[in-house]
Amino acid sequence: MSTIRWVETTGSTSTDLLARCSAGEAAGGDALATFDQRAGRGRAGAEWVTAPGMGLALSVAIDASGVDLSNVASLVHPVGLAVRTVIAEAGAAGAALAWPNDIVVPYPEAVEGWGRWRKLGGILCERHASGLIIAGIGVNLDYPADRLPVAWATSLRQAAPEWDGDREALAERIVAEVCVADAHWREHGGNLSYLAEELARSSAWRDTVITARAGAHTLGGTFRGVDDSGAALIETPGGIERWISGEIRHVRAACDDGYTEECDRPR
Repeated sequence: MSTIRWVETTGSTSTDLLARCSAGEAAGGDALATFDQRAGRGRAGAEWVTAPGMGLALSVAIDASGVDLSNVASLVHPVGLAVRTVIAEAGAAGAALAWPNDIVVPYPEAVEGWGRWRKLGGILCERHASGLIIAGIGVNLDYPADRLPVAWATSLRQAAPEWDGDREALAERIVAEVCVADAHWREHGGNLSYLAEELARSSAWRDTVITARAGAHTLGGTFRGVDDSGAALIETPGGIERWISGEIRHVRAACDDGYTEECDRPR
């Protein structure tokens, strides 16, 4: 049985949970959560700040012992599917995964780099020498439309007006789903072949023209899914390329390249 420890405010739930694990005060399956995170981390050094009372910052400790190092990075995908499941249950229709670690929902209007998707949450999985992975999860909950931090963001309140507002229950459901997802992931040694169909159905970028970026390196093509290790598969004129790090952004379809506006439509 997993346990959530709630704190009124913190710099980073992931940093604090790792410290508790290192001190023997928490173990795999335990979680730390707050509605007021001041110095959370996103990918590539980005911040994830939770305005007091408006978002959920939640970290779950996962025991990855027994999983080959080459497959450890794949954990972000089953964790993402777990969070997506709970978000959809709360009423966010069309919730999807935007590779590699964002939870998004469809909107009528397009935003540059995101198409008709808006970011509702994000995940950062960090592996430590102890063999534990700390899965940091951030979800925008109660931001009103005029308080959203960026143009491509949304919140559960905006995406699911019928949500009952029970934030603690939402966190408990996320932890429960993450622990189930973690157990299946470990049973398969971190190989994602068992999730291939679900990942394909849940992909925001599927069959969409995108640009992938990692530092100064960019790659353009059509997103065709993820492989068994979680790497993105991008179809280019030279064939399928594996993309293992960085970010992917939506590119509006260009008819003279053989694509149509259909590529720009959420599924």
